[in-house]
Amino acid sequence: MKQLQNINHDFDLQIGETGFTVRKGRKWYDKCDLGDILRLWKCKKAHSGKCTDKYCEFCGTGEIVHLSLEFFKNLTPELLMFEHSKKCKKLKCS
Repeated sequence: MKQLQNINHDFDLQIGETGFTVRKGRKWYDKCDLGDILRLWKCKKAHSGKCTDKYCEFCGTGEIVHLSLEFFKNLTPELLMFEHSKKCKKLKCS
C-alpha cells in the first residue's frame, strides 16, 4: 500500500466524502494506478521515510479512482471544490 503525506496541513474531508489532491509534477501520476489504496498521513514535517504513528498522524485510507496530468491554471473551480485542502479550494495552492 502506498502512502500519501500531507506536510503540516489537514485532509479537510469527512469520512466517505470524495476528494482529490493537487500534486506538483508527475511523481504521483507515474507512481499510482487506478484502484490503488493509499494510506493518508498528516506529517509535522517532511521526511523521506515511511510514516509511523510515532512521528505522523494516520488520517485514513483512500482509493485512486481517477488520474489526470494537468496544468494548475487549467483546473476549474468546479473541480477544485473536491480538493482535500481548503487552501487549494480557493485557488491558492502552490
